[in-house]
Amino acid sequence: MDEQKQNAAEEKKPNDIIKVEVTFRGNKRMIYDAHKGADFIVGEIVIAEVDKGSDIGQISLMGTLAGKKKCEPHSHSIIRHASKEDLEKFELVRNDERDAFFVGKEKIKAHGLDMTLTEVEKQFDDSKIMFYFLAEHRVDFRELVKDLASHFKTRIELRQIGVRDEARRYDGVGVCGRRLCCAGWLATFDQISTQMARIQHLSLNQSKLSGNCGRLKCCLKFEIPLYEEVNACLPHQGDTMKTAKGEGKIIGISALKGQVKVLYADTGNTEIIDIEKCQKILFPERSEPEIEPETKTTAPIAAEEIIDEPELDISLDDDSLTTDSADVESELFNDTETNEEK
Repeated sequence: MDEQKQNAAEEKKPNDIIKVEVTFRGNKRMIYDAHKGADFIVGEIVIAEVDKGSDIGQISLMGTLAGKKKCEPHSHSIIRHASKEDLEKFELVRNDERDAFFVGKEKIKAHGLDMTLTEVEKQFDDSKIMFYFLAEHRVDFRELVKDLASHFKTRIELRQIGVRDEARRYDGVGVCGRRLCCAGWLATFDQISTQMARIQHLSLNQSKLSGNCGRLKCCLKFEIPLYEEVNACLPHQGDTMKTAKGEGKIIGISALKGQVKVLYADTGNTEIIDIEKCQKILFPERSEPEIEPETKTTAPIAAEEIIDEPELDISLDDDSLTTDSADVESELFNDTETNEEK
C-alpha cells in the first residue's frame, strides 16, 4: 500500500518543469515554474502574477542557474507573453507614475513631513501605487496615505528605503566597470565595516572605499575568507627586520603578489622583498632543517649465496644492444654522482 502511494506521488511530480526568473521594475526578482515546452526566451517581456495582482516584467534567467537562486516560495505563475496592447498600456502607466510623483511631493510638503520622495511605482493592473522615500528617522505618514488614497482612488503603499536600496532601484555601473552587484545579483545587503578594508591592507580612503550609494562597497566582503587565510602566514605591517642593507620596517604588504615593502630608516630607501625571504629573516626558527642523506651499507655476500647465471650470447655488433648498455651505464654513473653530491 505504501509503495502504491509512493509510485502515485512520483507520477504526479512534474519532470518537465524549468525555472524562470522574471525581473520587475526596481530590480525586483521572482522565480516561476514553467513547462519546458513553453516558448519563453531570455529578454522577453511577460505578464506575471505577483502579490495581490499582476505586473509586467522581463525574463532575465532560465534553467539551472535560475533554479539555484534563493527565493521565497509562492504559488504564482507567468500569465502570458506581453502583447502590443500591454506595451502601450505600460507607457500609459509610466506617464501616470510621473504625474503621481509630483502629486506626492506636494502632499508631503503640505503635511510637513521630513522625508524625500525618490520614486513612484504603479502596478500594471492599476491595483495599487507605491511611493518610495528616504528619511533619517521613522515617519508617521498615516494621514498622508489617507490623503493620497482619496486623490488617486486606489490602494496606496509608502515604503521607507535606504540609500543602498535606492542605488539598487536606479541601477548603474561601479568603478570596476561592471554593473552594480546589488542590482545585478545580490539578494540581500550584508553589513560592511572598515575592518574588512584593513584585513585586505587597503588604504582607508573614504572616496575609494565608497560605492555609488555613498556607503562602503559590498564587494569589500567577497574576498575576506581568502585574506584571513593568507594573513595568518604573513608578517604584520610595522614589524622591523634586518637585511644586508640594514634595519628596515615593513610599510606595505601585498598578499596576492606575495611581497612586502620595506623602508630603511638610515637611507630612506625602500625595497620589495618576497614574503618567503621575509619570513626566513623574521622567523629563522621556522626554517626547515636540512636533512642529511642516509648512507646505505651493503653487507658482503656469502660464498654460498652467489648463484651462477647462464652466460648470454650477445653480439657486440648489435647497435641497439650496445646503445642500451651504454645508456644503462650512463644512468648508473649519474646516480653515483648524485649520491656523492648528497
